[in-house]
Amino acid sequence: MNFPVLTVSDKISILGSVITIIGMIISLICAKNSKNNKDETEKYYIKAKDITKFANIKESYHECKNLTDKFSELLKLSNIDKKDLRGANFTILVKEMAIEVDNSLKKIRQLISCEQWEEIDILLKQDVNVQTYINSLITGTEVCEDEFKFKDVEKLCNCKEKANQIHDKLKEQSEKLEQKLK
Repeated sequence: MNFPVLTVSDKISILGSVITIIGMIISLICAKNSKNNKDETEKYYIKAKDITKFANIKESYHECKNLTDKFSELLKLSNIDKKDLRGANFTILVKEMAIEVDNSLKKIRQLISCEQWEEIDILLKQDVNVQTYINSLITGTEVCEDEFKFKDVEKLCNCKEKANQIHDKLKEQSEKLEQKLK
């Protein structure tokens, strides 16, 4: 069998084609690895985002516990005898506790996502608007200074119940996210 004689330019042309094919194979391998790396990176990014969200929900969950405790303290304060408050200014005590409640709500708002806050905000505005009530405690309009009591203890009880509901909602969200992360 006779093979045609290849000239130098033919050999270079064939070599160029082989190198081009090898380059294409290498680029396909790199593209596949790049896609895998992209997918892995995206997967880790989503997981890291979920972990951050979980940590924020957990922190807001604990902050909500503080919120519930402050409402309990306010309720105890509403049942305290005048004699036990000698020398203390009832309005100032209530104001300080209400400021702590307000700060807890602000911290929860900062920690959780907008969607989560919208759910909680709807809850806070049902029946008694908790934020408005807290502001009235801070300004003293809901406190009868001369009688050492609140004008409407039922509103205070309602606010505490809402804090418990928020606590339960955050706990539920935390547990769902924990299951997702496993």
